[in-house]
Amino acid sequence: MMSRLKKILFYIVCLLATIILLSSCQEKKYHIGVSQCIHNQWNMRLIEDLQREANSHPEVELSILNNTTGETEQIADVRKLIKEKVNLIIILPEKSEALSPVVDEAAAAGIPVILIDSETTSSNYTARVCVDNRNIGIRGGRFASYRLKGSGKIIEVLGIKDSSSSEERHKGFVEVISNYPDIQVIDSCYTEWTYESAFPLLDSLIALHPDVDLIAAQNDPLAIAAYDACQKHNLKEMPLIMGIDALSGEGQGIQSVLDGKIDVTWANPTCGLESFQLALDILEGRPYQRVTKLQTQLIDRNNVNMVLLQEQRVETLNQRIEEVNGRMGMYLQRSNILQMLILAAIILIILIIGFVAYVIWAMRQQANLRKKVEEATQAKLTFFSNISHSFRTPLTLIADPIRTLLEEGGLTDRQRELIVLMGHQSEELLKLVDKVLNVLQDDLLKNGERLDAIAQQSVRNTANAAEIRDKTFNETPGISVEESRESVLVVDDNADIRKYLSMVLEKKGYLVLTASNGEEGLYMAKQNIPDLIICDVMMPVMDGLECCRLIKADQNTSHIPVLLLTAYALDDQRIQGYQSGADAYITKPFNTDVLCSRIENLISNRKRINPNNDRYQEMAQAEFGDVDRAFFNHFHSFVSENLSNANLDIQQLSEEFNMSRVQLYRKCKSITGKSPVELIRLIRLKAATHLLHTTSMSVSEIAYEVGFSSPSYFAKCYKDQYNMSPTDIQKQNKANL
Repeated sequence: MMSRLKKILFYIVCLLATIILLSSCQEKKYHIGVSQCIHNQWNMRLIEDLQREANSHPEVELSILNNTTGETEQIADVRKLIKEKVNLIIILPEKSEALSPVVDEAAAAGIPVILIDSETTSSNYTARVCVDNRNIGIRGGRFASYRLKGSGKIIEVLGIKDSSSSEERHKGFVEVISNYPDIQVIDSCYTEWTYESAFPLLDSLIALHPDVDLIAAQNDPLAIAAYDACQKHNLKEMPLIMGIDALSGEGQGIQSVLDGKIDVTWANPTCGLESFQLALDILEGRPYQRVTKLQTQLIDRNNVNMVLLQEQRVETLNQRIEEVNGRMGMYLQRSNILQMLILAAIILIILIIGFVAYVIWAMRQQANLRKKVEEATQAKLTFFSNISHSFRTPLTLIADPIRTLLEEGGLTDRQRELIVLMGHQSEELLKLVDKVLNVLQDDLLKNGERLDAIAQQSVRNTANAAEIRDKTFNETPGISVEESRESVLVVDDNADIRKYLSMVLEKKGYLVLTASNGEEGLYMAKQNIPDLIICDVMMPVMDGLECCRLIKADQNTSHIPVLLLTAYALDDQRIQGYQSGADAYITKPFNTDVLCSRIENLISNRKRINPNNDRYQEMAQAEFGDVDRAFFNHFHSFVSENLSNANLDIQQLSEEFNMSRVQLYRKCKSITGKSPVELIRLIRLKAATHLLHTTSMSVSEIAYEVGFSSPSYFAKCYKDQYNMSPTDIQKQNKANL
């Protein structure tokens, strides 16, 4: 029996190790192959776009095969991907006809094929993503005919011969130019899409045709080569130069337009994002379009600065995406470690349960074997002791890494809770093993019934410990919210933004409320009267601008500072935001330190009336908008009209302003720094001061006139406010007469 138990233990440990090993591996669901010939920066950007998308999809393995020699090597690359039985192949064909046979081979092997930019003569491809190359040629022809005013000489610089993208651009260009008899294409040449291949040809062509009026190049490197060739020959008048691609970066198309080397270029998207998403749609059985044509854009000196800013912003966002992907990888690795530890703990729990069950069974068997010799009993004791010690090692290796993770920190509350729970369980399991070991050291033969009772008690103790822990967790009281905390309402339709801002602001000590759209945010603002509102601009149901306008137009909420969040940094939208009453604007993506600092300033620097100042009514006129000014004047007028009413209280004011007591309190406190009761008393005291200076009424008469219940209370309040008694004021007045 001992041999059989050892085998079972051995198999279970092997199973544990296998499961942990498998759980640490990230399964790849799809394998996508990519084949293209590298010629210039456009091809490199395609690789970057595909790799960036793949980084966001851990279930996808991306194999990119690049070559620089031409269609022969590309055909070999595609066949290699077919042999590897990838799930899908993305191809940028070097030459249309040459790549057709391997497209047929992939289709025959049941592998979907997506073509980028160029097409093949084979119709067996699955889908194609491209710009409308013929339309680019047509737009280039229109630009040329317009700038040449219907007359001039043109040199056309084409890409690789037999490339469908090159041929389509040429056809579109010639289709328009042929309508103008006085515009002549005096020469043309095919190149390898590279500056190095184009410059010697253009050097010769410029030498032959120094009077050329326009050079139409089929990508930006060819256009830059044309410019350098013209500069070399010192032409009296530079021809117009057209390019295609419009990549950002030093020496690329957009910069060349900005530097005046190229007159115009057309955007030619790499199709990387679109082809990757299309691949996922195909692999996952979603509907898709067989041919997707992307939009292009003319870029010249009129719009190049705007386009350059957009490209720089996109590049910045791409860099941040890569940073986020890196962090996600780190978090995923940490998550895998946690999963392995949890899995190991679960399996150890199962092992311990099995072990305890076996101990109970063994002790029951021992009751029937009490007459056996002492040597057999000692053998069992040794066996159980060995088993107990065998469990101590893996338990230690679980408990210590858990302790290390807790000390290192960096865990979320949820992760920390799970780790702490695992730590408690591992400690209980270790205690149980020790207890079993101690029990088994007793004389089994002499006290078999007692051993059975102890074992059962051990099980009961374990259950009791778990019950106590469960009760402890269930009876843990919730954390009470301190009403004195400043509150912030976050209005955003993105749940992750709401969750993240709540986490950041709560750490700063704010009470955070959330709403998922402007309509919900407006309702919560009226109900809760927060100290500040953070509101996204673009939301469903009601956008942030409308929400802000309604908040500022409502007497209950008009005083609340509103900070608008937006993904767009356009001046027009900022103007709309400020016109709607916004107090500040923050552009996404934002720095949370800057955001928190802005929130603190908005709350602490709210303009408040100082009722202690004798000119506080004039200050109210100068410092507040129409709604808050009307509220304050209404408040002052109502109290003044009811000045002699000693029973005037907050309930009457609430009914007058159609506000709840809480809303009225927070409104007054926010714009004046004083409660309604304090404001009423201050207005009474200022009225009393006026009567003391302008009438011969007694102090008692004045006290009742301004609504105090007794002259003594009036005198106390007056002295607390002005450090002088009403009698002292009257004496000063008499002395000045």
